[in-house]
Amino acid sequence: MAQNISSGANAALPLDASMLDGLPDLKSPGPAWAMVVLQDVTAAKKAEQMRADFVANVSHELRSPLSSLLGFIETLRGPARDDPEAIERFLGIMESEAQRMTRLINDSSGYTLDTQRDG
Repeated sequence: MAQNISSGANAALPLDASMLDGLPDLKSPGPAWAMVVLQDVTAAKKAEQMRADFVANVSHELRSPLSSLLGFIETLRGPARDDPEAIERFLGIMESEAQRMTRLINDSSGYTLDTQRDG
């Protein structure tokens, strides 16, 4: 006799005497005991979702400065090649975007180390 318990924080299996009908008694030659093992995987599922969200956010946050850098590199190789003012301005912006990526990577490295220690 198998009972299917739906997942959820408050899942409960109602018990009554009729559920014991048909189970072997202790004197029968067949198996007399059953073991039920329950494992709450809620925390693991939440941690898995948090990691997935974190990776998605970091990936998104890195795309913006990378796109900016690629756009400025393309401009510096083309239309702004001979414009010293544009070159200087674009290099300043590129440096700022590179520093932003460095901060994001450093912040994310600290986060992953913290979660590894906690988990």
